[in-house]
Amino acid sequence: MLYNILLIDSNPIVFDLVQGEWKKYGGCLTNVQTTQEATAELRVKEHHLITIVKDYVGDLLLSTVKDMHDAYELPILVLTSHYDGVEKVAALRNGADEYLLIPETFEEGIMTGIALIRRYRNTRSRNQNESKLSFQEISLDRQKKQVTVAGKPIELTRGEYACLELLLSQPARVFTYEMIYFHTYGDEAPAENVTGAVRNLINRIRKKLGSDYLKYIRTFQGVGYKLDYPTVL
Repeated sequence: MLYNILLIDSNPIVFDLVQGEWKKYGGCLTNVQTTQEATAELRVKEHHLITIVKDYVGDLLLSTVKDMHDAYELPILVLTSHYDGVEKVAALRNGADEYLLIPETFEEGIMTGIALIRRYRNTRSRNQNESKLSFQEISLDRQKKQVTVAGKPIELTRGEYACLELLLSQPARVFTYEMIYFHTYGDEAPAENVTGAVRNLINRIRKKLGSDYLKYIRTFQGVGYKLDYPTVL
């Protein structure tokens, strides 16, 4: 099993040591220093865990956790050399899955990370196997291949259905333009403008959902889309 871990830290010595230990358990680390670098990395490569070192991000801990949680539905592990109970509560509220003192042994930290990955995968697997998906008034029946809005069926093309199914499979996760495009169109030749093609696809879905419900598909400029509670489009 191969785990891809994104590490937000700046200490190359620590990275080299942790990288070597993770390799023993099938893990591969990528080190970034900013949320912008993290976002760019997450857009082009699948990861299984985000680890944030509090000692590096400092006062930006909560905003970093929130940015990562809002954009990507991945487990988030916060490590710190100075435990703060108030800060832990705030970090968990902002989307962290665990907040720990930097472990005395590498194995303790790695096993915690693997446990978070396993928990996330089990939850995700259950969601993907559900025959019916829903968010607010939008429902999708995988067996009947039918979508209803407030109980009324709507007609979608194959691509529109696949796109909406992806969004419904993990509400609150931001799916990038690339993820949506390749999930929707599979092995078809890539569009010259993937972002434009996905925007057109989302616009068609929004029109079919109707003015009262299109608000649930939220735009993240330059990143992609997710299902969310009403916001300004």
